[in-house]
Amino acid sequence: MTSPSPTGRNLIPWQAALLGAAAALVLLGPWWKHHGYLRDFYDYGLVMAGVGRIDAGERPYVDFVTPIQTGLFLFNGWAEQLGDGTYQAMTRGAAVLTVLAVVGVLGIYARRWGAGAAAALAAAFTAMTAAQHTIIWHNTLGALCIAVAAGSAAVAPVWTRAQWPWHLLTAAALVIGGLTKLNAHLVAVAGVVAWALYAGSQRRATWSEVAATLSGVALCAVVIPVAVELLWTRADVPTWWYNVVALPFSSRSGDLATMLDAKFYFAVHHDYYGALPVPQVGALGLAVTAAFAVTGIRQRGRGQAGWVVASALFAAAAGAGLLATNYEIAYVAMGAWFALLAALWVGFGLRSSGVAFYGGLLGPALLVGVLAWLSAWEGQRSQFGYSRAARSEYRAGEAIGADFAYLRGTSVPPETAQSMQVAAARRAAQPAADRTRVFYGPGAEWLERIWPTYQMPGMPLWMHGGTSYGAAEEERLHEALSAGGPYLHVIVPEARDHWGPRIAPLLAGKYELKRMGPVWFRYDQLPRGSSRGSRWSSSDPLAAT
Repeated sequence: MTSPSPTGRNLIPWQAALLGAAAALVLLGPWWKHHGYLRDFYDYGLVMAGVGRIDAGERPYVDFVTPIQTGLFLFNGWAEQLGDGTYQAMTRGAAVLTVLAVVGVLGIYARRWGAGAAAALAAAFTAMTAAQHTIIWHNTLGALCIAVAAGSAAVAPVWTRAQWPWHLLTAAALVIGGLTKLNAHLVAVAGVVAWALYAGSQRRATWSEVAATLSGVALCAVVIPVAVELLWTRADVPTWWYNVVALPFSSRSGDLATMLDAKFYFAVHHDYYGALPVPQVGALGLAVTAAFAVTGIRQRGRGQAGWVVASALFAAAAGAGLLATNYEIAYVAMGAWFALLAALWVGFGLRSSGVAFYGGLLGPALLVGVLAWLSAWEGQRSQFGYSRAARSEYRAGEAIGADFAYLRGTSVPPETAQSMQVAAARRAAQPAADRTRVFYGPGAEWLERIWPTYQMPGMPLWMHGGTSYGAAEEERLHEALSAGGPYLHVIVPEARDHWGPRIAPLLAGKYELKRMGPVWFRYDQLPRGSSRGSRWSSSDPLAAT
């Protein structure tokens, strides 16, 4: 286990700083290319909606159900508030996070590995995580918290006054992780606890120091994050548990079983964002983990073999678990996996040179990092969507209509812009009393920022069976869409026009479906006692064919 350098331990050497600055510029390239464009609102629109509802005085967990924790909305909301209040201000938060990711990882490893190796790891990790998105995203922030917590704890595993800067990094990562992404947070906490126990077992710290460290970890990882969320949201413990633990784990815990299938490591089973040029990322993660185990036993001796093997198994289980359960581009989970392995190399004091280091850790990290940067440059994750329009045809929000000032500086596909214009005209033609009786379906939630609507207390932020909607939520939505309920209209993109077993028959029989421009649908509730005879209606003069 390594110790901090006695002098200048909190400073990045100038060579590493120069390399880090160059890496940050390269890694900001994808953000610069894509931050002014949105091909689809399905993911980022949820953050827009959540931030808007918080600005309107609502609170997560209490006023709306969300398995996405409050940190995502708070950090993006702060980015908006520090800017001009538009979506573009939110994107600038992602640029800041990209720079912080480079600086954080570089600062941990620069005095242990040398400038070149540290900068390479920082660049590769950031390419896999923060560079994939044009706003702050909870999965990437969770991966960064793993990297900082595990890396700083590997350097200074037991909390002492002399090493307080390292412990401050660990504490910050634990608090932020606890507010942001629970499964990643559990990995980070386990890593920090393991390093403290390892130090005690090796008699490099007293057990009283270990106990004090574990108390500090419990405070920063559990007490503070949970207390902040409970106090700010005004949720009780059962409500918090339902949102943060029950919903996400009940819907995705079954994905962990895929870790037992060898095929999973050669082709990630839920890569929704396009084919990976090297789909065997899981197998590569296992190979790099095995390389650490072999190197660790050789360099630390058989007396440390048990700890080395246990650490390797933990890294493999955590990395593969994140890869299986995060419905995200695979590179993000791989970034967390490599961050855990890098921390193990430092914590066990393995040599940062030779074939084992470059071929067994840094080389594979750079390979995946380059592939991840190319993916980010193409916008594989941040520009996910179905439009085939050229960017030269995209239209900026302020040019679409006065209602869309929030999207000033953000361009969307022409077919989406046309549907937005039709929706605005349709709304203007409605009676004022009906304008807030609209339910925004999957992919249209962001319209709450443009046209506020009635919000049913306690309903999920977005409608998606299996992640946010259970049987109880679907039943309540059925009541809200039925005759006498608060909603008379539904707006949903054509690509997301998928409903659960209770909602689909209701819309099919009691609502009239009309096109709203090329890519949006609008459902209008029929008079009580009526039923729809055909799927389509062309009677609306504003409906585009």
